[in-house]
Amino acid sequence: MSNLILSRYTIPFEYNGYYLLYNSKSDAFLQVNEDLYNDLLSFAAGTSSEIFDDEETVATLQAEGILTSAGADDLFSSKLIFENVISSYSKDSIYITLAPTISCNLSCPYCYETHKRPGKMSTQTCDKVISFIKRTCPSKNLHLGWYGGEPLLASKIINYFLNQLAENDINLVEHTIVTNGTLLNKENMNVFHKFPLDSIQVTLDGVKKLHDSIRFHHNGNGTFDEIISNLSEFCTSFPNTKVSIRVNIGKHNIDDFERVYHYINDKFVNNKNILVYPGILQGDNDCGFQFNLLDNKELSEFYIKLIDHGMLMDKPEVSAKGCTASMLNAFVIGPHGEIYKCWNDIGFEDREIGNVGQGSTINPKFFLGYMIQGTFWNDSKCLECSLLPVCSGGCPHNRLKNKINSGNVNLCSNLALDNNNVLKKLLYVNYKNRIKENI
Repeated sequence: MSNLILSRYTIPFEYNGYYLLYNSKSDAFLQVNEDLYNDLLSFAAGTSSEIFDDEETVATLQAEGILTSAGADDLFSSKLIFENVISSYSKDSIYITLAPTISCNLSCPYCYETHKRPGKMSTQTCDKVISFIKRTCPSKNLHLGWYGGEPLLASKIINYFLNQLAENDINLVEHTIVTNGTLLNKENMNVFHKFPLDSIQVTLDGVKKLHDSIRFHHNGNGTFDEIISNLSEFCTSFPNTKVSIRVNIGKHNIDDFERVYHYINDKFVNNKNILVYPGILQGDNDCGFQFNLLDNKELSEFYIKLIDHGMLMDKPEVSAKGCTASMLNAFVIGPHGEIYKCWNDIGFEDREIGNVGQGSTINPKFFLGYMIQGTFWNDSKCLECSLLPVCSGGCPHNRLKNKINSGNVNLCSNLALDNNNVLKKLLYVNYKNRIKENI
């Protein structure tokens, strides 16, 4: 027993009189009595070994991963790195985010893309993308996402490209789109009847009044009612497509999320494929909201409120997957065939790593930055963190910004906010629900 330690992935916490132990490695949490809880804390601090007086209890704690042998946690983090490397460098599939245009039909005042090179993808560039996919991924298994600008402004190009995939026997494993929702009319939706979407993401900026003052057409007309009407038609036509509605949240509209959440869920009460979630404004690419960003305390209180009101319930899941930005066979392709590693980089010429019409990487430093510096592998803080198994190291784009541009972006999961209070609340609620289910 002397070689046992408290796993670094064990998070002991007290909530509403419950003494709980959560282990992010084993994805288990246990309720213990106050004495055992305090004995475990004393053992972790090196001031007591009384927990070993009860062999049965020690065996239970060890079986759940709460206690572990010395070196086991280091072995586990090495396994996470290995699995992440295997996933990141796999060539079994190719992940393409395609922006057929950077143009948009709206005039949102905070838009960060107005200065970017305009243009619409040509059929010739589409053909080059097809060739790029075939030579990069012999298996021709494609995960495809549409992005912009507003991708549906180029619906004819989307239709052409999808048909070219079929003609070239490219297997469309996953099909998604990020759209502002204003062009989800019948004509554009016809494109997806032959090539159904697995998921669609649409953004709202709050309740109707605020949204219409921020996200409007070139003539000044608001878009809230238009988006909701189009989504209703879309959900009727594509009942199996997952619909994610991102609600941009900052200081200026922190109370709007709950209102939008209930409005959407009431309106689409029979649709179980709709997810409404908060898009926390970070400052990167949210340039119009720089003075409305939430601090960590405000953000923690916001998430805890969502948990209290049943709007955030999912327990964190163990995963070795990282972001596609640090995957070898994942690319963002712009309307001129230019290639990037992250959709935050699209339109910035100095962040291009190549072009579909070329055979070599034109910016190896930026490419390798994402592939190596964009991961958690060499970050000692991540490797020692109790939440690594459910976090995967944060955003590669922000990590690269911190390393290359001397940025100071918080890479940590929102679960780590305010001494892990969001995580503790979330786990407590899940534990209570599990008790109810087993009664």
